Amino acid sequence: MTVALGLLVTLGCMMGGFVFMGGHIGVIWQPGEYVIICGAAIGTFIVANPVKVIRDAGSGIVEALKNAEPKEADYLAVLGVLYALMRELKSKPKNEVEVHIENPDSSPIFQKFPEVLKNKELTQFICDYARLHIMGSKARRDRGADG
Repeated sequence: MTVALGLLVTLGCMMGGFVFMGGHIGVIWQPGEYVIICGAAIGTFIVANPVKVIRDAGSGIVEALKNAEPKEADYLAVLGVLYALMRELKSKPKNEVEVHIENPDSSPIFQKFPEVLKNKELTQFICDYARLHIMGSKARRDRGADG
């Protein structure tokens, strides 16, 4: 809905300003010219990007048109997983927490938040972040023992 409203406002202001300055709408209504300009832009985008980026852009456009944005519950689920993992990292030995990170599908923490577990990229990102946190704390501990 907001995409359509934004396009409507943009076109309305553009054409309104053109008419206000004494222009005639018929002069700028050239469908063939729009086909040329849009075709050149889309073709250049295709040439300049790998297939994965093109697919991701296409799915992003579809999501924007469907207004498929993350909801409040999605954000709360991510925060819930992060809070639970960080609480575990603070209170338990690192090797006990690694079980949750190495196999999130069977982790009780991740199972409490199925919407996060359903999104594989998000789950992988959270696990990678937690791994970096564990490796960083081990490196600091090792450095402290040496120094």
